Amino acid sequence: MSKFAPFISIVLAVVAVFYAGITPSFSSDDYVHLLNNTHFKNTLDALSVFTEPYGREYRPMVRISLWLNHLMGSTAIPFKATNLVLHLLTTFLIYRILNKLKFSPLAATLATATFALHPIHVTSIHFILGRTDLVAAVFYFGTLALVAEWKSTVSIREYISVSLTFIAALASKEMSVTLCLMMLLIVFYNQQIKNTRSLISAFIKLSPFFAITFVYAMVRILMWNKLASDVTVYINYSASHVVSNYLTWFFALLYPFDLYRAQDLMIESPFVAFLVVVFCVLIIICGLLIIYGRTLFSICKSFWLWAGLIWICVTLLPICGGNPHRWYLYIPSFGISLFLAAAVDATDQHKQKILIPIIGLLLAIYSIEVFRLSTIWNKQSVVATELLKQIEVKKIYMKERIYFANIPFGYESAYLFTISSLQEAMQYNFGQSPVVVAVSYVNLSDDRKISSSIESRNINFKIDPNHYNFFLLSATERRFDNPEVREKEKVLIKINAIAKNKKISDYTVTIPEGEQSNFYYFDGNKINSFPSTLP
Repeated sequence: MSKFAPFISIVLAVVAVFYAGITPSFSSDDYVHLLNNTHFKNTLDALSVFTEPYGREYRPMVRISLWLNHLMGSTAIPFKATNLVLHLLTTFLIYRILNKLKFSPLAATLATATFALHPIHVTSIHFILGRTDLVAAVFYFGTLALVAEWKSTVSIREYISVSLTFIAALASKEMSVTLCLMMLLIVFYNQQIKNTRSLISAFIKLSPFFAITFVYAMVRILMWNKLASDVTVYINYSASHVVSNYLTWFFALLYPFDLYRAQDLMIESPFVAFLVVVFCVLIIICGLLIIYGRTLFSICKSFWLWAGLIWICVTLLPICGGNPHRWYLYIPSFGISLFLAAAVDATDQHKQKILIPIIGLLLAIYSIEVFRLSTIWNKQSVVATELLKQIEVKKIYMKERIYFANIPFGYESAYLFTISSLQEAMQYNFGQSPVVVAVSYVNLSDDRKISSSIESRNINFKIDPNHYNFFLLSATERRFDNPEVREKEKVLIKINAIAKNKKISDYTVTIPEGEQSNFYYFDGNKINSFPSTLP
């Protein structure tokens, strides 16, 4: 029992801080997954996911898991509870890997807790879309846990076991093409490869997995070539875009507090933000010099310190051409655990008395932030339920086509209805939906002060934009340098004023002639139809 006591403590802490976000409401792109993965009539029908890719994706393991959750109930609770279980299973596999790599029990425990309680994982667990990374992670780390047990010779049984989890990882998410490289990393360390001959031997041992990865990658590229318009947003490999993504990801991994506030600070007061970053870097350097002194440079020679950095960079390579979504960091964040475990074991017992309390403080900050974010998802569930109830009462889902301004995009840092998900939410909940022309979006918080005024066919909206309350024209258009005018499906949108944080504070929409009865907008509290607001 005492052997597993540290891990059990981690499990209890994870459940305690994430529990608040296990709510019954779906959100955003959840509905895309639900509509395409809950319609199977029986097991045989569900197994078609292995032979029939969905759009640009081939993720049958994820789709099967969503279908099984659907059989457990119509709310999001089974889905989110399963996400939490998958996170705990991944945490266990990481704990096992660190122990197999001969890290000390203390280092393994602290590194595992760092992964398990990292705030970046909140979205992956409370957002059904995060299932992709969670399922992939179980098979990804499951494969590495098996490889960590390999000796100099590998039995057929061990090869088969690893092959099954390896293929399952590839059938969960494309990021798993990096798995063979991470397998090589572990084999390289465990078998103490020191010359070219032993390195070639390791490559030969892993050659079947490299071959499988190559074939998989070629097939996926051929599939994407047939869906060029659908994958364009994921293949921007320009140097500026890739560097920007990596900087965003590293910041999200290292910064334990509110990312929304940090982003606004960088926009509103870039010099202050720069000074804060410089100050933090100096504090870290001074702290390291105080703890390690002259031994710092020798500690930097640790294999796993550099392996942690390599891990993050390599696992993000397949997706660096897309958008820097935070849920992409689920598997890459293990790099921090490797780095931390190496730092703990490279520190002598006397200096650990300084280092361990610092890590303990970091874990406390992580736990508080995860609990805060999970509470936001709890409130988001209430908001989402109320919005769908208003749609049902107003029978909006029965229309053929509507225009909608200020679609609730999110509640603070939790998603509500992004891109086409409002239309998909109506289809999933009511069995039918109009075509929704998304004129604009609004992100909400408890302070929902949106003012609106109507003159003829013009509606003016004003808000004092802050970290959480702001207008958007699309999922990726929330900051603007100057006022501008644009047209969307015959609706004229005029941005009248931009705040200091480059978010819209005042804009006007002009409704097309004859479309007033099909126009709806959200005022921060309720959905309004255009005619009902006329004098």
